[in-house]
Amino acid sequence: MKNLLGCLFVATLLGLTACGKEQAGTQTLSSTETVTTKSETAGLETPAEVAAGAGFEVSWTGPDNDGDYVTIVEAGAQQGAYLNYAYTTSGTPVSLRALDSPGSYEIRYVDGASKDILVSAPITVTEVEARLDAPGKAGAGADFAVSWTGPASDGDYVTIVEAGAQQGSYLSYVYTTSGTPVTLTASETPGAYEVRYVMGHSKRILASTPISVTAVEAL
Repeated sequence: MKNLLGCLFVATLLGLTACGKEQAGTQTLSSTETVTTKSETAGLETPAEVAAGAGFEVSWTGPDNDGDYVTIVEAGAQQGAYLNYAYTTSGTPVSLRALDSPGSYEIRYVDGASKDILVSAPITVTEVEARLDAPGKAGAGADFAVSWTGPASDGDYVTIVEAGAQQGSYLSYVYTTSGTPVTLTASETPGAYEVRYVMGHSKRILASTPISVTAVEAL
């Protein structure tokens, strides 16, 4: 699955067209409401909420010492915890990415040396949805088109897998950055399969639909 993990931090340009296809991301990246939090030594301005898997920006003030960073963590996470983060040497604002799972999180400005939390702000990661429109069957080894809607977060992809395959499985796949519809290739082995919309970071399955791969008679 070439470059699947390597693409996770490449920005998805929602609303543009790619290779003659429509870009179909439908989820709001973040709310327009912001939260401003200040302490004696640092400050944060963050969105109040952001869609699961979406990128967003955080403005900060602080000492900007070597190793200082801004991170998103689960609400109440212990000191020193971090998930997606950016060093303050990147300037302000910094770009972070929300986790794929909805829930309550915190944005923190962390002292790089001591791991002290200089200031924190709450942020809510909201649920996202996806839909798929695929044919009910395809010939073994044949190409077929799948239309989709979804968040189109970094690394998201559409794939065909065997029916009931475990999370993270994939056969033919196309990144959602390619737009909609995408073209997949059916397995050479007839049987029951699924088309899935998968979030790139966590491999969470947002949507699936069955497809039957049928035998093709030789001429």
